[in-house]
Amino acid sequence: MANQVAKKEDAPLAVSNEQLLEFAGQGVEGLGTEDLAIPFVNILQAPSPQLKKREGQYIEDAEEGMLFNTVTNELFSEVEVIPCAYKRLLIEWVPREQQGGFVTAHDPESGILKGTTKNERGQDILPNGNYLANTAQHYILLLSPLYGLTQALVSMTSTQLKKSRRWNTQMVSQTIKLDNGSIKPLPSFSSAYTLTTCPETNQHGTWFGYEIGGRREATSEEFQMGAAFYQAVMTGDIKATVPEQEGASEEVPF
Repeated sequence: MANQVAKKEDAPLAVSNEQLLEFAGQGVEGLGTEDLAIPFVNILQAPSPQLKKREGQYIEDAEEGMLFNTVTNELFSEVEVIPCAYKRLLIEWVPREQQGGFVTAHDPESGILKGTTKNERGQDILPNGNYLANTAQHYILLLSPLYGLTQALVSMTSTQLKKSRRWNTQMVSQTIKLDNGSIKPLPSFSSAYTLTTCPETNQHGTWFGYEIGGRREATSEEFQMGAAFYQAVMTGDIKATVPEQEGASEEVPF
C-alpha cells in the first residue's frame, strides 16, 4: 500500500569494551614515530586560511585569536597544557619575497650566528640571503576535551620569545625543599598551565599572542605521561616536524 508505514530498522549495536580490548592496537602495529605527526598549537591570525570560507583549510566557528590544533583542527579559547620538554633552534628560512620555505634547523651553539648580519627588521641574515629565526619549542601535553591528554608543540619566535622566557622562569621557580634543607627544582611536567591568547601591537601591525597562567599541580596520571613524553623527546624518539612554509608554524605575522 502507498501509505504503508515502513518498518523502522533497528539501530546498530555499539561495539563493547570487551571487543575493543580484544583487538586493542591492531591495524597500527607498523607505525613508528616517523609515521606520526605532533600537532602544533597555533593561534589563528587575520591572514589564517582557517578563517576564510573559500579556503580548503577553513574551520567552521573559527575566530581570530583562537588557539587551534593543526592535526585535529580543534579550536580553543583556552586550554590546559603540561610542559614536558624544551628545545631552542635556529630555523633557517628562505625569505617570503623569494617564495619562502623551510631550509634546515641549526643548533644555537653551532656558531652559525657569527656569520650573519642584521637587516632593518632585526632578522639575522645569512650570506646566502636566508634568515635565521630564533625558535623556542615547548613540547606539551594538551588536555583536549575530545581526546584527553595528547602530545603537541607550542612554537614561539619573534615577539613571543619573551613569553617563552617568562614561562621557563616560572617553571624553574617551582621547587621542593628536601628533609636535609636543600632545595631542588621540580620537573616541568609536575604542573599544568592555562594557555590563552591576548591582543598585541607594534609599529608593524596588530596580532594575537600567547598568554600563560593559571598554574595547578598535575595529577599522578598527567605526571607519568609527562615523564614518558619528556624521555621520548630527549632521547630523540620523538621529533617535531617543521612546516614547509615560513609562517605556518609562527604564531604572529610580525
